[in-house]
Amino acid sequence: MMNEVLVWKMVNVTVENLVKIYGEGDSLVNALNGINFETKNDEFIVCMGPSGAGKSTLIYMLAGLDSPTRGTIYIDEEEVTSMTDSTKCDLRRYKIGIIFQFFNLHPGLTVCENVQLPLVIAGIPKKEHQVKIERVLNLVDLDKRRNHYPYELSGGEQQRTTIARALVMEPSLLLADEPTGDLDSENGHKIIDLLHELAEKQRVTVIEVTHDESMLRLGDRLIQMADGKIINDFVLESEEQIPKYESLNKG
Repeated sequence: MMNEVLVWKMVNVTVENLVKIYGEGDSLVNALNGINFETKNDEFIVCMGPSGAGKSTLIYMLAGLDSPTRGTIYIDEEEVTSMTDSTKCDLRRYKIGIIFQFFNLHPGLTVCENVQLPLVIAGIPKKEHQVKIERVLNLVDLDKRRNHYPYELSGGEQQRTTIARALVMEPSLLLADEPTGDLDSENGHKIIDLLHELAEKQRVTVIEVTHDESMLRLGDRLIQMADGKIINDFVLESEEQIPKYESLNKG
């Protein structure tokens, strides 16, 4: 699918004793309860667990979209948890790409224009836009759909558009929160294949949240979560290691 290899900047993430508590008194919820892990360059990490395990909360913390109650997050030795909101915005703008379950495409803009939005917001000179847009549209195999509007695209094409939009600023860390949750099985697997290609060929570190064990691949690093804690952290080396989601719900 990808015809060109770009040079992405590599990234390391360190999470130390991350705690997130919502509410107070009887309504208190420990969404994260002492999370610790580190990433390596161009690693593909899958976070799995039942609803309420803290997976999406972790993604929001890594993206700087929410702040922990305690603990620290470092991205390339920069402490995200102590950054101002403005600095966190810059971090997301230049180093982190985010893909959500729901595509969040602007309905009145074409594929090309949706992908262009981060460049406009970042103030990238307009003369550089076309080259950057062409590169990422080729990466996700959407060049021929560049002038179509979201309503003219399939679900898989819409999600590939969001991936292109997340990549256009050439981030070194890609965060994906249930990226296949709104897709059928066939398109879901195509999206996961694409994300793996990005990790392997573009040297992007990918951290993906999912509840669907069928989307796992051998070589993935699997972080299993329950009750705001990491209960397992290992690299999948055989089919027998792939867990069933039902077992996670029991854990």
